[in-house]
Amino acid sequence: MPAPFKLRLAGEPVAQPSLPRALQALSRSADREAPDPLIADLVTVQAEYLLASASRGAGDVQETPLGAQLLALEAEDGTTVFIRADRLAEDVARLQPQAVSGDTLDLTRFRDPQAASRGLGDWLWRRLQVLDLKPDGLVEQAKGLALEWAQEKLGAGGLEERAYALGSHYGTKALMQVIESRLAGQSGLYAWTGQASLGPSDRRGPDDTRLAEAARRGRMLVLVHGTASSTLGSYAALAQDAPTWRALLQRFPGGIYGYEHRTFSQSPAQNALELLASLPDGAQVSLLTHSRGGLVGDLACLGSVPGAAIDAYGNQPPAGLGARAAEGDAEARAKLADLEAAAAEERQRLRDIVKLKASKPNLRIERYVRVACP
Repeated sequence: MPAPFKLRLAGEPVAQPSLPRALQALSRSADREAPDPLIADLVTVQAEYLLASASRGAGDVQETPLGAQLLALEAEDGTTVFIRADRLAEDVARLQPQAVSGDTLDLTRFRDPQAASRGLGDWLWRRLQVLDLKPDGLVEQAKGLALEWAQEKLGAGGLEERAYALGSHYGTKALMQVIESRLAGQSGLYAWTGQASLGPSDRRGPDDTRLAEAARRGRMLVLVHGTASSTLGSYAALAQDAPTWRALLQRFPGGIYGYEHRTFSQSPAQNALELLASLPDGAQVSLLTHSRGGLVGDLACLGSVPGAAIDAYGNQPPAGLGARAAEGDAEARAKLADLEAAAAEERQRLRDIVKLKASKPNLRIERYVRVACP
């Protein structure tokens, strides 16, 4: 579906738009309401709509012109998807072709087919925000990072257009990494003793001897947060309940750690690799995960996997993309190449996880609890 296009939605415009909740949550403080001093320098909200199903008669049906702006779509369960508007149009045309008519995409028809079984209404999205990235070096930094990745993975020459397109695999990934890096700090394991915030001094890198010493003291508890959250954003209540916290400290003499990680710019496989690299061989670990963190936990528990199973992993291209590429469509060929590059990276990460687990035969994940994992 070519841009520009019109987005048909049912809902009410918000007079004073606010930042997506997912960006508000990118903090290592237990105070979720504390404003991040950097966010205003990165992102502004051009428009915000509170959405409702047109079939319920809630909200006016209106059409909004869009091109290649960055959108934040918040689902009924709080999950937020960041996607370029033209990429959204392509995905909806593939998944719900009846929602596209001419140059208009009807968002009111894009529903959750499994919502009824979960006791929810069938309306998938509850909020849409149109974002503007301020030209303070953020986008240029993302472009440079995307080009570096593209050159590393695909070789030099003729890559600028593909790497710089913020809707491409490398462009989107680079943009979100730059944003997350500025907002959330360095990823890794952080020792948590109940303090109200986590800082650089709490971080335990892969070669930190304090982790090996802690592992010798006994069992360790690792907390893995969900999408657009943090250790304290997901688990602060554990320390606020004194009896619970005392029991955890007694149960885990090796310490309690939060695994801070990127949830937009890195895949669960990348997160699992980083987590496993940080844990010392010989550690006895219990994992507690929330939401998307369960995908990281699943991969961290991965055992021996046949090479054929990993080789079979791939991305399903949108309908008609392969045919257009075969006919010589340069844009279609570039998109297919991006999809295959992303799949190839994930296959290699899965192989690396299996190899890393084998290199630490005495690392044991003894207990694993996953809460609200997709």
